[in-house]
Amino acid sequence: MSQENSPVNPKGEGGQLTEPPMPMHVIEQFIDNQRLTLQNEAAELRIREKELDLNAKQAEKIIDVQADLIKNQ
Repeated sequence: MSQENSPVNPKGEGGQLTEPPMPMHVIEQFIDNQRLTLQNEAAELRIREKELDLNAKQAEKIIDVQADLIKNQ
């Protein structure tokens, strides 16, 4: 086994990698997992945004009702 392709020295001549430090399917799985994680986080943020909008509308209606009660006392 030449030193160029040994796991201890993954860099060949010129300092460039001759093979990935881990199997390609592991790298692809990692990238896919990261993509799915980001998609889930984005969906959760959209849901949270809708919840905040609904809470703000509810608070606005409560304030309107309270203002009407005070005005009519």
